[in-house]
Parts: sequence; structure tokens; C-alpha cells
Amino acid sequence: HKVFAVSGSKLTERIRAKAFAHMLRQEMDFFGRLENSSGAICNRLPSDAFAIHQMADACLGIVCESIAMFGIGVVLGVLVS
Repeated sequence: HKVFAVSGSKLTERIRAKAFAHMLRQEMDFFGRLENSSGAICNRLPSDAFAIHQMADACLGIVCESIAMFGIGVVLGVLVS
């Protein structure tokens, strides 16, 4: 699970950096809106990235487990038949 944690952390770091860079390219009107205040942006960046990190971590584990189970099933099916 360490591999998934490391890859998830790197993914989270990239998402935060890209989201921040995207926000810096916004027009001034974007920051004038109440939902885009500095506090809202500071709360949104880590929470969105963390939600994606949790989703990616869980999905990667499930996908790898499913592929392994499928491979084992195919090998056992060939050996038994």
C-alpha cells in the first residue's frame, strides 16, 4: 500500500500546483466574487486535492486487486481444465 500512498501524494501535489496556477491566471473579477475570496480559495485547494487523493488511492487499490484476481482466476482455470 506504500506505493499507492506515494503515487497518491504525488498526484495530490500536482493537482494542487495546477489548480493554484490556474487560479493565478483568472481575471480580477473572479477574485471579486464572494465564493472566490482568499479564505474560500485557501480552503478549497487542499480539500479538493485531498478528496481526489482519497478517491485515487481507493480506486488504484481496487483496480490492482481486481486485475490480480482476474489473473489468478485465469491461471487457475487453465490449470484445472
